[in-house]
Amino acid sequence: MRTPLPYFIFVVLPVLTFHCVAADTTNSLPTLVIRQFPDYPLGLQGSRFPGGLIAVLWSDGRMIRAAGSNTVGKSYVEGIVSAPNREKFFLFLTNSVALRNQEADGEGLPHHAAFQLITLNRGDRKSKWMRPLPDRKAGFYELEERLWSLPLQTPRPVDLQAIRWYD
Repeated sequence: MRTPLPYFIFVVLPVLTFHCVAADTTNSLPTLVIRQFPDYPLGLQGSRFPGGLIAVLWSDGRMIRAAGSNTVGKSYVEGIVSAPNREKFFLFLTNSVALRNQEADGEGLPHHAAFQLITLNRGDRKSKWMRPLPDRKAGFYELEERLWSLPLQTPRPVDLQAIRWYD
């Protein structure tokens, strides 16, 4: 017996549409967001740290990050981090010395200084850290290095303006 067309249009199609939207990772909070805020040049100096997104990583492995460390705020790629690499990275986050430090509210940062805002969502708990730049403290430096080295499966260029993500 064939399914009548009106039944398909009014019952099956809406159900399929709902499930496709529900599976969209852009509807869920990312696990990790790192944003960089620029320094404000003094005198004739240029800005050393441009503003923009460094990376967004969701628990299912979807990742959007700057195409390179020199393209922050300009060029981005999107891809999937494999399950083994993702699990290793999340284990690192759990054991990271940098993330065990007390959360910072930005007090004491000079107004003209560049900084990164690191947001970590763990279930119902949200933690934030502010990292002044330049900064070579081992913990946050290792976090950033590990993010840049995560291999992306099927990477593709992405227009950051078209992507909805949450901080």
